[in-house]
Amino acid sequence: GNLLIVDEHAVGSLAVAMASLVRQGAHVYLLNFVGEDMQWSDLVTQLEYDGVSVHGRGGMRSVLADLVTLVDERHELSDHRAPAHVLVVAAMGRARDFDANGYDDDDPVNVLGRILRDGPEVGVHVIGWFDRPAGIDKRMGRQLMAEFGQRLVAHLSRDESGNLVDSDSAASLKPGQGLLADVDRATEYKVRTFAAPPSDWLVSLHSAAGHG
Repeated sequence: GNLLIVDEHAVGSLAVAMASLVRQGAHVYLLNFVGEDMQWSDLVTQLEYDGVSVHGRGGMRSVLADLVTLVDERHELSDHRAPAHVLVVAAMGRARDFDANGYDDDDPVNVLGRILRDGPEVGVHVIGWFDRPAGIDKRMGRQLMAEFGQRLVAHLSRDESGNLVDSDSAASLKPGQGLLADVDRATEYKVRTFAAPPSDWLVSLHSAAGHG
């Protein structure tokens, strides 16, 4: 399926997830809307070196077009075993090109919608990261949010928790905790979230795996 992350401090969890996906053989594409945050920029530089394809606003339409073409080709071939491709949209709440009210088929939000709906069946998935819930309605709306069957959230108000994970469990989370919810299966688990890794974390990771 697809994963929605709503957490102001998700930098560490997202970086570790991307590094893990690359090590499992996935092709990872990062659309980066975070800005000039030095900590995030350092992590992105390392991830790009490690095999993550990093793109800014200028490359967004090209990446989306390539992925939706890949989804269509795999469906035509009934190809359900090809290597995974994962699109990560970081700080999507700041990505003004995504407009929940877009009407044209080639509007970024509608192309993303096709990937969300048709991609998982053929190994193309999306991870969307919002720092806070308020941006979700602006950038993709409730209809596309429903395509994210997996949700990882930090502490939320009771109303926000109910809207995002169908329970008020996220309202009782403590610092450093997250709630991983599968809304399609009505299951949820409390998890520990990752702090931002140190600057040389990928070097250490390679060494531990016997690659350094």
